[in-house]
Amino acid sequence: MNEDRNLAVFCDFENIALGARDAKLASFDVQQVLQKLLLKGSIVMKKAYCDWDRYKEFKATMHEAAFELI
Repeated sequence: MNEDRNLAVFCDFENIALGARDAKLASFDVQQVLQKLLLKGSIVMKKAYCDWDRYKEFKATMHEAAFELI
């Protein structure tokens, strides 16, 4: 049975940024995460919340990925 699935992505980005720093990743590519989610269905909403003043370096990437920054 082929079902169309709609997904909403709510991202606690502060925890992701801290995890990426703790893991000493050179960068975090949100596009890789989104590509995996697209295998599950269509993404109809993307929201990311965090203290964006503390994580300014990620804002452009998240805007490019069409996340609403909260």
